[in-house]
Amino acid sequence: MIEIVGFRPEHLTMLRLQATQASAGPLLTMEHGSQIASCPGIARTALMDGEPLACAGLIELWQGRAYAWAYIAEHAKDHFKAVHRAVSSALSEAKWRRIEMAVDVRDPGAKRWAAHLGFEFEGVARKWTTDGRDVEIWARVK
Repeated sequence: MIEIVGFRPEHLTMLRLQATQASAGPLLTMEHGSQIASCPGIARTALMDGEPLACAGLIELWQGRAYAWAYIAEHAKDHFKAVHRAVSSALSEAKWRRIEMAVDVRDPGAKRWAAHLGFEFEGVARKWTTDGRDVEIWARVK
């Protein structure tokens, strides 16, 4: 059974990322997790038998605007409906009028998920990632 719990920094260090997010592996540290946990917003972890399937949340950038983020484990695909429901629920309850996210230009699955979550494509941000890859900016506006 999947359990949705409050995010803790150690959840990042326990996550075995899906292949499409492998380049973000160096970010999965206690320090980065502590930075996320200290930000205003929402952060949750989906656990399966105590092991993180996904860590995701919304970081408030300023009043009315937030940034959506998610790190997803390779084995989460077998339980993705539950992860999707939890993220959808958090988004539907979100207080921000604009929520944006960055999606790797090479990840068609992430683009489909962004669209299913109600985000719309806005443009490309060049050299966005830690290793200099481009991303697409998607936004959900109320």
